[in-house]
Amino acid sequence: MMNYNKAIDIIENLNLEYGKERVSIVNANNRVLAEDIKSDIDMPLFDKSAMDGIALKYEDLNNSKKFRVVDNIAAGEFKDIDLEQNECVEIMTGAPVPSSCDTVIRREYIGNYGKKEITVEREEKKGSNIAYKGEDFKKGDILLKEGEYLNEFSVGTIATAGRMYVKVYQNPKIKFYATGDEVYEPDDILPKSGIRNSNAYSVLSFFNKRNITHCYGGIIKDTKEKIKKELDRATKENDIVILSGGVSAGEYDYIPEIVEELGFDTVWHKIAMKPGKPQLFAKKGNKLIFGLPGNPVSTILSLYVFVLPIIKKITGFKKIWEHKYYGKLEGRSKRKAKRYHFVPAKVEKINGEYKLKTVITNGSGDIRGASLADAYMVIPPETKKFNKDRVEFFFVK
Repeated sequence: MMNYNKAIDIIENLNLEYGKERVSIVNANNRVLAEDIKSDIDMPLFDKSAMDGIALKYEDLNNSKKFRVVDNIAAGEFKDIDLEQNECVEIMTGAPVPSSCDTVIRREYIGNYGKKEITVEREEKKGSNIAYKGEDFKKGDILLKEGEYLNEFSVGTIATAGRMYVKVYQNPKIKFYATGDEVYEPDDILPKSGIRNSNAYSVLSFFNKRNITHCYGGIIKDTKEKIKKELDRATKENDIVILSGGVSAGEYDYIPEIVEELGFDTVWHKIAMKPGKPQLFAKKGNKLIFGLPGNPVSTILSLYVFVLPIIKKITGFKKIWEHKYYGKLEGRSKRKAKRYHFVPAKVEKINGEYKLKTVITNGSGDIRGASLADAYMVIPPETKKFNKDRVEFFFVK
């Protein structure tokens, strides 16, 4: 049985590279950038008005608050008008400001706005309401760096840099299977000894939420020949194969044996943690197999703790672990000798401090009980110092 912290160290030091690919920015959201993005222009490209109003020479306000409107400029129009004293132009938001103007007065401060003769009823500072050329960034500036996670803001930034395609880290091909003679799909007629297949739909939901490409292979029944044949085919067609069940020490738990027969090296088989002890991770080159526990809570917890960090590492994330939070535990905690214990909790933030309360469940098979939790506390084994006022946890909602 592998020490939990040693498993974490192994993940930290995994060297896996699945390459890079060029994708449309339409499909770049939730991907990780595999190149620096530089601007091909100054932004803004010209001095532009930040408000609807009038553009004028600031010094003319010393002469009179009355101005004559000689033209109007809409967004997308370029008019470099040479203004005489106490002349102005009506200007729209986003429109280029003529070089003879140095200030824009917003329309709310203009009397008789829209007429040929207007009055400035409230002054603004010189240079007000103008976004100057290059004030956001200059041509050649690096706007986004390799390794950044892309969202709607960064995709918009890439478009602003004049790019329709971008290089990102390639996603691995992932396939998931449930296993077991006792496992049935939710809409199947359930025999007295049957168990509904919640694991598959929890796993698929977990991946969908994070925009992780995957496919579902269905339920494999507990015969060694069927499992081996399906696993052999799946590992040739996919980068990562994930199975739930079949990795413990029962008579029909064939997966550890099959993995070795297919030429994979077992990195670990059983982790010193609760829940989630009976799990397997195997590797052959860049091909990976995860054998997750059959109990639904253990399966989901294993996704958070081991599977997701490895997928993030493959796809170029700099930060691969769930964000750690700390809070004060109210009530008692059970501590498991020589094992880390992951405990479901309700979380409340009071006066800037997180308060944690244990969610009582009936164990790792109680998926409904676990669904009531906001987070999981990470309780160290008895050999570790434990401070109830500073308990580590991560959110699952």
